[in-house]
Amino acid sequence: MQDFDFIFGGRIHGTMMGIQQGVPGLILAPDMRVRELSESMKIPFVTPFDKLFLDPDKLEINDIIEYTDFQSEVFDQNRCEVSKLYISHFADVGLVSDKSLQELCSLS
Repeated sequence: MQDFDFIFGGRIHGTMMGIQQGVPGLILAPDMRVRELSESMKIPFVTPFDKLFLDPDKLEINDIIEYTDFQSEVFDQNRCEVSKLYISHFADVGLVSDKSLQELCSLS
């Protein structure tokens, strides 16, 4: 994945693999489930009805890349906040979270 400059797709897991490797991406959200996941994880997305696709015959990959506003700081901060929630919930039920989850905020 690190050989790529950009990830564009309709599957959340494929796009997440790229983002985890430091490759920015954009999700084409085909339904509300993917849209809501993208919103909650702070990953840029478009829908098939977005203005970007009004004239698909003239659409080029550079248009898609320029349209993308991936804010890595916002993504990392959100990931940190979510990890804190998981750690808290695990502790509430007597579970110890994995060290990598505990260190997630210090990585961003």
